[in-house]
Amino acid sequence: MGELFKTQHTIDELLNRMGATIVLDGEHLSEEDRQEAEKNGAVVKGKSNIPEGTEKPDR
Repeated sequence: MGELFKTQHTIDELLNRMGATIVLDGEHLSEEDRQEAEKNGAVVKGKSNIPEGTEKPDR
């Protein structure tokens, strides 16, 4: 059985410690969301095909 413990670290910090890279599927991101994700350090793969002003599809 696992042990419970408290941590002050965010998931992003834990992933960074493990050397994980966040990769997003850019197919369904608007250009604004794509730029925001890249600004926050995420890797975005794929090209955004959604014209400006169109709502993102629900998944």
